[in-house]
Amino acid sequence: MTPQIIIVGNLAADPETGQTRNGKTYVRFSVMSSSRRQDQSGKWVDGDKSKKRVSVWNDLATHIAQSLHKGDQVIVIGREHDSEWTDKQGQKHYGTEVIADEVGASLRWAVTQPQRVQKNQQGYAARQTQQPPAYQGDPFAQGPMDELPF
Repeated sequence: MTPQIIIVGNLAADPETGQTRNGKTYVRFSVMSSSRRQDQSGKWVDGDKSKKRVSVWNDLATHIAQSLHKGDQVIVIGREHDSEWTDKQGQKHYGTEVIADEVGASLRWAVTQPQRVQKNQQGYAARQTQQPPAYQGDPFAQGPMDELPF
């Protein structure tokens, strides 16, 4: 079994969607990341840069296409996969991509409003727009407070 890897970074472009000849939905996108460090003067400078190509399949691919866009920071959990293909001119190419098992928006510098999807006969298409009821004993449900309840 291939070990899992975790990637945190920003989408370099909007996800590219498609379908195989067999009708399987897929999404491909690139995740860019770079390390930051302080130099001797205390100024922040960019360090090494990394770009990983990610492929996602089936329902997760559909959800990503509806939810994520260029610049969004994401967290990807998946497995590296080495691939080989031949282009239309007959030239062989080799590459490494990440086959994602999970993809989520990072909430470090953003907020999001998750929406559950209902499965209908065609798959996950109809969204539930109704919010679940607030927990009766939830002190945070009333809005801003002067003090924390604990």
